[in-house]
Amino acid sequence: MGHKRGMRRLVFTTIVLSLIGLTDTALAKRESRLRYPYSLVWTTAVRMVRVDYASPITEKDKDEGYFLFSFVHDGKEHPGSFEVIDDSDQGARVIVQIPAMPSYIEQMLIDKLERKLVQDHGSPREKQPEPKKPSAPADGEDGEEPAEDDTAKEPDGQDGKAKDKAKTKGREPE
Repeated sequence: MGHKRGMRRLVFTTIVLSLIGLTDTALAKRESRLRYPYSLVWTTAVRMVRVDYASPITEKDKDEGYFLFSFVHDGKEHPGSFEVIDDSDQGARVIVQIPAMPSYIEQMLIDKLERKLVQDHGSPREKQPEPKKPSAPADGEDGEEPAEDDTAKEPDGQDGKAKDKAKTKGREPE
């Protein structure tokens, strides 16, 4: 009887540890906010995975903001995903998942992406200040520039029309 009980504990412990290990791996993902426009993050991430890591991209949809790839490590391919989410006010957000690998690999990809963005495109954009709304004009003002009036008085006290008439007759106004 003791042998069966010991065997059950061993099986139970093995199952629990396996489930914990699977849960930790299945839920593994890394996320980061980047202060770059969506289009720059998207193209840089695709290029980085495909060129820098020589990982084949198996599916991609820019409109939906994701691509699937096979992360090559020690000669084995591990399925992964990159999700790029447009957050217009603050740039873009990326989520990386490679369930079969430790989470530090996902973080390594995000860190490399951030370095690559800075290297290729410079420092991230700062949040743009809200444009100031023009203040309302004071009472009695309509907020427009005064129109040019061709009857405006000249500094010598004569109006512009008299001066123009005098010039056309070939003499200076009096």
